[in-house]
Amino acid sequence: MIKDPPISDIMSLLGTPYSPYTHLDEEDDFLRHHHQEQEDRKKNLCSKILPVIIFGFSVVLVTVIVVCFTTLGLTTPEGGEGKEDRTLGHSSAWKQFVTVHTECGDYQGNLEGESFVFKGIPYAVPPTGEQRWKSTLPLTYDKDRCQPDTLTVAKNFGSPCIQLNPYTKHYEGQEDCLYLNIWTPKLDTEANLDVMVWIHGGFLQFGSGHQAGLCPSGKLAKTLNVVFVSFNYRVFALGYLALNIFTDNSDNKGNFGLSDQIMALKWIHRNIKKFGGDPKKITVFGGDAGGASILAMMTSPLSKNLFQRAWLSGPAMIFNRSFNEANRHNEAFFLRRSNCTEISCLYNLSAKKVINYYLGKDDPSFRIRDQNDLPIQGIFPEQLVAVGDKTLPKPPFGAIESKEIADIPLLIGTSAQAVEFWPGPDDLRHWSWRRYKKYVTTSLDSFGPRIAHLALHLYNASDTNSGTIEELYTTMVTDLRQTCPVTQLASAYTNNMKSSVYRYIVTAQPSTMVSQRIFFMFCMF
Repeated sequence: MIKDPPISDIMSLLGTPYSPYTHLDEEDDFLRHHHQEQEDRKKNLCSKILPVIIFGFSVVLVTVIVVCFTTLGLTTPEGGEGKEDRTLGHSSAWKQFVTVHTECGDYQGNLEGESFVFKGIPYAVPPTGEQRWKSTLPLTYDKDRCQPDTLTVAKNFGSPCIQLNPYTKHYEGQEDCLYLNIWTPKLDTEANLDVMVWIHGGFLQFGSGHQAGLCPSGKLAKTLNVVFVSFNYRVFALGYLALNIFTDNSDNKGNFGLSDQIMALKWIHRNIKKFGGDPKKITVFGGDAGGASILAMMTSPLSKNLFQRAWLSGPAMIFNRSFNEANRHNEAFFLRRSNCTEISCLYNLSAKKVINYYLGKDDPSFRIRDQNDLPIQGIFPEQLVAVGDKTLPKPPFGAIESKEIADIPLLIGTSAQAVEFWPGPDDLRHWSWRRYKKYVTTSLDSFGPRIAHLALHLYNASDTNSGTIEELYTTMVTDLRQTCPVTQLASAYTNNMKSSVYRYIVTAQPSTMVSQRIFFMFCMF
């Protein structure tokens, strides 16, 4: 029976110096040396030939990639600008398959999430130069951009409208910004699919139709078998600035962003059938400013019959600022800061200066915090929409009572703590119960001596699951700013109109903490 050597012997062998081939005779040693020389020659030859082979293969690979990209029409990288191709007769079968004809030329899209996607399609004349602060003009007025014999690659989002981001405090976008985007599961003119048009929120101050995490997607279009559309519109002082100086040759008294939205819907109504949609089955939906914009368009005679259903998520409800009031305010502050007395002076201002002059010393987040705080009697939140022109002749509540609003099915929702993403008081998280009571009393007692007492009785420590002051306060402000006004709106609409109204409140809370920015994005819808 053969026994294995002791482990100590094995370890000793491992520690002994070892010289290979010492047991070979001279002949074996010669053969070994000869073979080694042959192996060295092979390695040397390979080291010289291999780079040549790799270089040749790389040239072939690059050539194949260029040919494929040229054939498939994938030459425009994400983030670049679309290119015009006037040689429509030489388009490949792939380009023809993803190309749609419109009144202002052909647009070549792409595939995304099993859907066809068209990004950055212009729908109006750019609001630049002397077109700034004027009602929106259809793209057909711009002969340079509206050419039926052109092919435009529509694979990249257009620029957002110029804005000062209230989070980053950085400027974003440009004035040439009136673009829309389409996600469709079918490019069949006879598909007659439902169309959902998303109107972005952002307090009429910021945002875009392609905001990450919020805008539609190809996967969503494919899953629901619905055509989705989104678009940009002018915001803040470039989109809503009521001044007499602008009204000489226009019926629009400051609601230029609303004019953009109506023009986008007119474009959709004329062209969506070519993207597989049915212009008679259009639903508009949006959160906060998007929802408020939908209410305004339901009231506007200029958007009559452009959509058949609406879904409003947490719409802003205040529409009580007349043009004359807004004009007096803007003359006293904006014009004085700009030192302009003529419209030509205002046209020469850069967009950034316009925004700065409008803000004055206010932080860009001021309007957001103001609207997410308790009101004080006599101090009205700064409203951008002006009531009383042809675009918006009366506020939505008044239009409901007089039955001059669109009679269409409505889905209206709010969140139980909608203002929690950015509440008015900066130090709310550190409040004591004494501070909470004092703040509520100071704000609400301006409406009457018992209002604050009743509010504190309704929103007390026993009326919350977590028992936190922050939850109580945000619930109180949300009820006052959104939940109750939206419920009143739904009731008034139900009592005066024939169409159905569906009202809901979201009470779900995240299971774990999320960053404020992410929570804000989801609250925006």
